[in-house]
Amino acid sequence: MTIQTIIEDGKMVYETIRPTLELRFPGQYVAIDPVSKEYFIDPAIGRALAKAQTRFPDRQFYTTQIGERTAIKMKV
Repeated sequence: MTIQTIIEDGKMVYETIRPTLELRFPGQYVAIDPVSKEYFIDPAIGRALAKAQTRFPDRQFYTTQIGERTAIKMKV
């Protein structure tokens, strides 16, 4: 899978589960496996990814902060 495919497929999965996630887990992070459509939630992005990698060690994941437009915000 290309990075672009992971992003596109991950966004599609996220949009289908977004309403439920925003009600139950606002502000937390989700790591989505676009192949299986399984997802892993945690208040910390690194732990969400670790959960996903434990289940699927050889895959790449789409991550985002639930209810936010971007996954990571940075100040310069």
